[in-house]
Amino acid sequence: MNFSRLNPMSLSKDRKSSLKYLALLIFIFLADIFVYRDRNEKVKGDLDWEEGKMIQFNKTFGRFVKRKRHLKQMCTKYEDNFKQESTALYQNAVMNSTSAEFYSRNKTFEICNVHHGGMQSWRAFINIHSFQKRQDQAKSAQVLKKLVQVRHPFIRLFSAWADLFQQKGWELQFQHDQLINIDDDYFNKITWDSFVNEVVIKNKFDIVLAVLDKEQLAADLTKNKFNNKKQLENNESLHDILDIGTRMKAHWAPYWYTCNVCGKDSLPDYVLKLETLSNDLGAVLETEFGLKVEKGKAMFPKVIENADGINKKSATRMVKKYFSKLTKTQVLK
Repeated sequence: MNFSRLNPMSLSKDRKSSLKYLALLIFIFLADIFVYRDRNEKVKGDLDWEEGKMIQFNKTFGRFVKRKRHLKQMCTKYEDNFKQESTALYQNAVMNSTSAEFYSRNKTFEICNVHHGGMQSWRAFINIHSFQKRQDQAKSAQVLKKLVQVRHPFIRLFSAWADLFQQKGWELQFQHDQLINIDDDYFNKITWDSFVNEVVIKNKFDIVLAVLDKEQLAADLTKNKFNNKKQLENNESLHDILDIGTRMKAHWAPYWYTCNVCGKDSLPDYVLKLETLSNDLGAVLETEFGLKVEKGKAMFPKVIENADGINKKSATRMVKKYFSKLTKTQVLK
């Protein structure tokens, strides 16, 4: 019999080794539990996220269906040729130059946009994602999807006035040399009240009245009529004054006019709202564009959040302030 194994020192070493081994086993066991649990929680979290996103998408597409149905009902209401609205609503072509066409995933997308309705943001968005802007650069596009983006009419109307007249954005509509022959007072006198009452409701905006030298204007328009390109090269020429006026009116023109929403084969597939764009666009991006978005919401260029000095927080306050100055009749018109 080997009595050396009964030595207290040997027994102590064996006990310590066993404890270390046991501690190691416990550590490995606990670590495996935590790793497994974290892995399960991550998988569960991903599943919950995807499930929640699809629920959000279904709600969004439900809103799309309601918006399209409402638009179709309104178009049908005024389809009768004997109604004066029919001619305006049922045009043959889109009446603005701000719309954009691009191509992705064998589809052609047309986004009809308007001034002060997120137009610049869409241009940035198309460039950020490198969508093809010419059909010959993309694969055969056989499916056409039409989008229209709208904004609360009160906010858009105020934004147009603030940009063009309060902040003197009208100056940017002209060439620098053309401004010599333009009367500042004509634009500076367009207050918020006169803008709504005279410009929007009564349609009395006439850019010709802002020209100082009427004789020069007549001469320039005559040159334009006869297409005298050599004489029109002068930067001071106002031969395009009527086009400038039309472009300025587009800043507050209604959607039915600029986007031809009731015209033949022009009913949009999706009506997006600027106020709910992160949710609206998220659903469209994944289903139509094939882009993954985080938590069902899409990030859009920041210019959309602070357009023309109006951000999300101040928009409601500004609209209340300025529209409270109008009469009920003015607002309804």
